[in-house]
Amino acid sequence: ADGLRAAGWTVDEVVAYRTVTGALEPAESASAWAGDGKHAVLLTSPSTARAVVELLGPPPAGTVVCCLGPRTAQYARRQGMAVDVVADDPSVESLVLALVQHSQEADL
Repeated sequence: ADGLRAAGWTVDEVVAYRTVTGALEPAESASAWAGDGKHAVLLTSPSTARAVVELLGPPPAGTVVCCLGPRTAQYARRQGMAVDVVADDPSVESLVLALVQHSQEADL
């Protein structure tokens, strides 16, 4: 928009997409996040990765971090997460299948 204005255009900006972090019961969610057992987190976007860290903190050791694509994986790594799985294509089905395949190969 700034570039268009600088070129003399009149620009109307419209917000078409906005990420909003949902409500969370902090004590209950934090307890489940830090509890014993096997964990996996499926990240569908950089904003999802950011929200996980902001709301719950970094994933507990041993958590399988599964990302929808390379951009999400890159952002998750910048947030300090060790990414275990990146889906082959950007669909939820591919994300879940990638996690299942990883779990079978790792014998989780």
